[in-house]
Order: sequence, then C-alpha cells, then structure tokens
Amino acid sequence: FDTSGRMNGKPLEEAKTGAKAFLGTLHDRDDVSMIFFNSSVFPTLGPKKLGPNRGDFTTRIDGQIANGRTALYDAVAQAYGEASKRAEKAPGVIHAVVVMTDGRDEGSTLSLSDLNKKLASTSGEGAGVKVFTIAYGDGADPKILEQIAEAAKGMSTKGNTTTIVDVFKDMAAFF
Repeated sequence: FDTSGRMNGKPLEEAKTGAKAFLGTLHDRDDVSMIFFNSSVFPTLGPKKLGPNRGDFTTRIDGQIANGRTALYDAVAQAYGEASKRAEKAPGVIHAVVVMTDGRDEGSTLSLSDLNKKLASTSGEGAGVKVFTIAYGDGADPKILEQIAEAAKGMSTKGNTTTIVDVFKDMAAFF
C-alpha cells in the first residue's frame, strides 16, 4: 500500500477505500498481510486471520498519510518474497500480492529489471504467487505496473472508488 507523497489527496483516499473494499471481499478465515511503503518499506502487518483482525487492518488503512518518496520495487520485492515463503510451506493455498500505487518508483535500491526477473521465476521461490497491480491517481504509470503484473503472471488495472469491487472480482477469476 503506497503512502508516498505522490499519493496525496484523491489517490490516497481512493486507495484507502479500495483497500477496505478488498478486505470486504475476503472471508474471515483468510490470512492477510499488509505492507505500507513510501521512502521506506515498513514492517509487515500479518499474516493474520482477517476475522478477528479486520478492525485492526481497517484502522491501519484509515490512519495512513501521504509523505515521502516511493520505494515501489523494494516493497513489491519484500511482499513477493514473504508470499513466496508462505507458498512453499502451503502450496495448495492461493497466494497473491495486491499492489496499490501510482506506479512510479522514486528511490528503490532494486531496479525494475531486477524486480521483474525475480517475479518471473516459475519454480522454487515464488511458485504459485501472482502479483496484481492497481494504479491510483491521474499521474499513474500503467506501463510499469503492467510489466510487474505480467512478470508475475497476474494482472494490472486502473482503480478508483467506483470500480474497485469489480477490479477485485476480475482478479478472483485468476483463481
């Protein structure tokens, strides 16, 4: 979940609404992790069963403010790495990373090329983990987000508060 300064205003508000709508599509028994990022990639919240922790996730989402630069590639790599470890331990379970951002990296240590190589892994680490990207804001860069999603056999789309539930339904078709 991108909380960089570029997300200030409407993009952050739409992303918050979208994230809460996404949680609303999940079952109480689902495990959820959340990573917030701006110039830094913050420690992961979770994985936790959604049911007893739904309020905590919602409170964390609502409390986010936009500031700093955007370490998008580093955040995706961290989330993908954590999901990959869980996928190796539980291969029969759906594992996905959903990225909500404007798609513009401003300061990751990892390059887009290196990230895409990591995501393109088809066996071993990352097996069974798909990455879905949702572009928020008028300044969003869908080309970068499409590359990231394609490398991880996911999908990329543009999101806003009126379409977000349909976006998640489309994503669910991948499973």
